[in-house]
Amino acid sequence: MNIPAGAPALSTSEADYLQMIQRFDQLWAVGQAEHEQAEMQSLLQQIEQYEAHHRDYNGESGNKVRP
Repeated sequence: MNIPAGAPALSTSEADYLQMIQRFDQLWAVGQAEHEQAEMQSLLQQIEQYEAHHRDYNGESGNKVRP
C-alpha cells in the first residue's frame, strides 16, 4: 500500500482490526455493564480511526463492501 507523505502513522494491523470488530460484536450481545459499555466506546473509536485511515489513503469512499 502506498501511503502519501505526511499521512498519520497507524500501527493497527488488519488482524488487529478484525479482532476489534469481533470483540465489539461479543460485547454488543451482552454489553450491559458500565465497563463493557466503556470498552465498546473505545473499540468503536479505534475501528472508526482504522477505517478512516484506510479509506483516506486507499482512495475508497468508505461505502464499498468487499467480498
